[in-house]
Amino acid sequence: RDADDTLLGVVILTMTIFEIPMFYFEDNLMRALGHRGVLTLAHLTYAIRLVYYTAIPRSNGWLVLVVEPFHGVTYAAMWSASVRYGQMLAPKGKEATVQGLVSGTYTGLGMGLGSLWGGMLWDRFGP
Repeated sequence: RDADDTLLGVVILTMTIFEIPMFYFEDNLMRALGHRGVLTLAHLTYAIRLVYYTAIPRSNGWLVLVVEPFHGVTYAAMWSASVRYGQMLAPKGKEATVQGLVSGTYTGLGMGLGSLWGGMLWDRFGP
């Protein structure tokens, strides 16, 4: 609510720019760390981002740009690893079904439960 339109635009631009190399080099990353390694890296990076967000003073929202480049790892690398891992585990002919389950679990179940839990925490502890 305190961010201006310019900051919001620059944040989206920064996030998107740093997704591109992650999608481009995801094959190398997958070979180096494996599916589970990339997923672990993505989750740890996401946790670091969230902790950093909580430390940003309201008076200087532009500090969010320090951590936004890590969106490439938390989004692009995570999805690349998830898609490949799901494809690897899927029975022959069921790859699309497994991808639907992966996506549905993340966007439906994960975001749904996260929003529910976040809302309960907000009601209990406030801003």
